[in-house]
Amino acid sequence: MQQFFFPGLAQRYGVPAAIVAQYLRDELQLNLRQRSRQYHGTVWTQQSLTALAAGIPYLSRHSIRKALQVLRSNGLLMRGQLDKRRFNHSYWYAFTPTGQAVMEELEEIEL
Repeated sequence: MQQFFFPGLAQRYGVPAAIVAQYLRDELQLNLRQRSRQYHGTVWTQQSLTALAAGIPYLSRHSIRKALQVLRSNGLLMRGQLDKRRFNHSYWYAFTPTGQAVMEELEEIEL
């Protein structure tokens, strides 16, 4: 799988955050096309830290965790636990309206 990130996002939030944001965007767009994992009018992706590390093997788990924190603290990403099974502690991620707007703006400028 070929991966890339937007340089403008990397300049604002750091390279790891840009890589993680693009990875999540790809996953969310796949869910949107498949019409899956849509809750409360928002498309989500379920990702454990282990799954993210497997999908982005060139970033450490620590870097991925910190990138998620940067994206959330800057209002680009929201996190939830939408699984009804109590033993499943995987988080679900979706872009906030602000995050979606930033990604769309960068896509228009940088592609």
